[in-house]
Amino acid sequence: MKKELIFFIHNGKRLLQLKSLDDEIAVQNDIRHLSLPKALYNVASKYPQSIIVWCHEKLCSSLNLEFIKTTTAKSYTMYSYHSDEGTCIGNDIGYIDWGTFVHVNKKDRYPTWIMSSDCGMASASILLLSKQSVAAFDQLDQYLCSVAKKFQPDGLFTFSEPALLRLDHKKLIRNKWSKWELFQFVSNHYKKVWIIMLYLHLMRKHFFISPHYLLFLFNVRLSGETIDLHNTAINSLASISRHDTIDVIIPTIGRPQHVINFLEDLAAQTYPVNRVIIIEQKPDGSISDLRDALLRNWPFEIVHHCIQQAGACNARNMGLMQVSSDWVFLADDDIRIDKQFLEYFFRTHSVINEHAYTFSCLQPGQKKTLNKITQWASFGSGCSIINRCAITDKQFDMRFEFGFGEDADFGMQLRQSGIDIIYLPLPEILHLKAPMGGFRSKTEMPWVTDHPKPAPTITLYNKLYLTNEQYVGYAWFLFFSFYKHQSIKNPFLYYINFEERHLKSKYWAEKLKNNTLTHPHSN
Repeated sequence: MKKELIFFIHNGKRLLQLKSLDDEIAVQNDIRHLSLPKALYNVASKYPQSIIVWCHEKLCSSLNLEFIKTTTAKSYTMYSYHSDEGTCIGNDIGYIDWGTFVHVNKKDRYPTWIMSSDCGMASASILLLSKQSVAAFDQLDQYLCSVAKKFQPDGLFTFSEPALLRLDHKKLIRNKWSKWELFQFVSNHYKKVWIIMLYLHLMRKHFFISPHYLLFLFNVRLSGETIDLHNTAINSLASISRHDTIDVIIPTIGRPQHVINFLEDLAAQTYPVNRVIIIEQKPDGSISDLRDALLRNWPFEIVHHCIQQAGACNARNMGLMQVSSDWVFLADDDIRIDKQFLEYFFRTHSVINEHAYTFSCLQPGQKKTLNKITQWASFGSGCSIINRCAITDKQFDMRFEFGFGEDADFGMQLRQSGIDIIYLPLPEILHLKAPMGGFRSKTEMPWVTDHPKPAPTITLYNKLYLTNEQYVGYAWFLFFSFYKHQSIKNPFLYYINFEERHLKSKYWAEKLKNNTLTHPHSN
């Protein structure tokens, strides 16, 4: 049953009009005089089974009604779009939050908790999640961001969605949040140490800001209201359609028995595997370690390549070129899965209906700390399933070969093209973390004697995907957090040493970025 659409029209200060698709809805005067968060909460309370579409009066004529009417606004999905450049919150939040969800790509749908009062839509049940947020904020932007920030870890999917407005939409020019509004929000959603860090960054940026912002240190952080928006619906499903096909990519080097064990897990699946693509790396040029295993009668097609070039990025890229099924499982060679792994995944996908998933992948005895389905800030290149349509133009960036960050980079490629990545706590993957083989063979990196900090590939990732404020914030976080782990305890000498190593990291990252670095060789 399709939910009724209620249009909440405002001028940035007060509610002006309520409408359905067909008629105007009478608004009581006492609601008109409420703050926008309280008015929106009140309307959601009156129409708890509806979809609420909020919009500034100057953007009403630009609403994409076709998208709004045809979009399935699930009870765990929240969309908004900021019509002007950037986001309503501004860039200074990047000094204390260099996460995936802050630097928003405005050209495609992008996962972010930064909502905007310009326009948006959500199930009324979402807007009713937190009375605390209604009481804490007078501005609609802050209230919407608060709900998104607070419940995204509990399974609320929150997106910047440009399709809410027509391509020729107006731009609503508004001021970004004031410093007071920013500190107020940080005090409600971040630990107190980040209030101090934000203050120091702004002091450095502006040379002086009033110390009265530090009064937010005494503000009470919003308490935890936890929910689970997904698992009940998933567990209630009795059956699934079996028309989707799936390929599995297994890059491997020197771990034949682990590969065989994983192949046996795939053969035992209650949901059939279509093809398994094995990229076996033999840098010494010797014959395959899997030749006997490949002669066995497996219930799926095996595509096997034995190559001399080592490297995770190159191997996975070769595998991606061979994919022919609807889905691809990017797998490490030393993992184990239950026989109902794929069946449970497709049951979950039938509810979530996204295009990329990363699974809980823990070592033996490791305790799981995240037990809810949620938008994922990272990506696992050895424990993910992706729809083929999402990877047709994607490759693992060879600039990250033998370094750190190829997983995160590939995840950002997906997000920048409008593909969200969902973390699934179930089904689980057991990662044996085999001590030999894999992609942990010794590699001679050209910067090894320079001791850069952080690793140049990490700096490359930061240069590619972070705002300037996030880049600076991460560098200072690393500076403070690394102090206790190194031997130089004189703070002045430590600063000089850290700055030298950081400059070297940026030097090598620039070479990587410009592809002027000779590719290292595996030993």
